[in-house]
Amino acid sequence: MRLTAKATGLGVATVALIATVSPATAAASAPTTPAAGQRLSCTETHLEWSRNTLWRTVSGTLDGAGHPGAVTVTRTRTGAVDVSTINPTLIPGFASGYYERTHGWSAWLLGTQYNGFDTYYLLMPSTVPGGAFDAELLVQFGPNGNQGSNDFTYSCSAN
Repeated sequence: MRLTAKATGLGVATVALIATVSPATAAASAPTTPAAGQRLSCTETHLEWSRNTLWRTVSGTLDGAGHPGAVTVTRTRTGAVDVSTINPTLIPGFASGYYERTHGWSAWLLGTQYNGFDTYYLLMPSTVPGGAFDAELLVQFGPNGNQGSNDFTYSCSAN
């Protein structure tokens, strides 16, 4: 998990979920792909690295191509919804294409909070395996993340 922050002045945040697949999971999951309408369920890991008031879960659906839909980011402790969207928007070239080139991840815009200051992204493998995979939720602060960011590691399942 990467935890980065370079907050200056008033905080404006952007959040992204970055998904990775471990070699063992990839080998076990490679032959399968999610069926249309499968549930996406992500639980934050490495909770010791963030305050419990920031712990979140991510839930939603996956279509037959593994694209997320009806995604909701919820605070674990209070049940408060940070952001929810029926149709996440694919953002080609997110972060100048770094995640696509380096990790094979697609970036999905989930929405904003606080009058557009906090932006939430879900970064997932371009091809999501059926079963389990790892992910991250990235929160950027300020316009275009210029005031810092936090990312949180998740363990996800498609079932």
